[in-house]
Amino acid sequence: MAKLVERDGIDAWFDLDPAALLGAEADAYEKATDVMDVWFDSGVVHHCVPQMRTDVTAPSDLYLEGSDQHRAGSTPRSSPRWPCTAAPPIEPC
Repeated sequence: MAKLVERDGIDAWFDLDPAALLGAEADAYEKATDVMDVWFDSGVVHHCVPQMRTDVTAPSDLYLEGSDQHRAGSTPRSSPRWPCTAAPPIEPC
């Protein structure tokens, strides 16, 4: 898929015939086109993970991300948890 995006651009996924990747098995799958925003995805982690794992508590003492996530600041990542809990996702300093 990465090579297709490099060759055909960012909309390559939407233009792709699933049979090009899956061959005869393509009919057994449904192609999704509702891509989740990665900033929303990383933001809801603050809410979801502590509810699924007893060894993780909220709010977090520390939040680490990959080096490619610094451009948006912390607001998009921290905002989704606030409406769910009325509490900040990270412990204040």
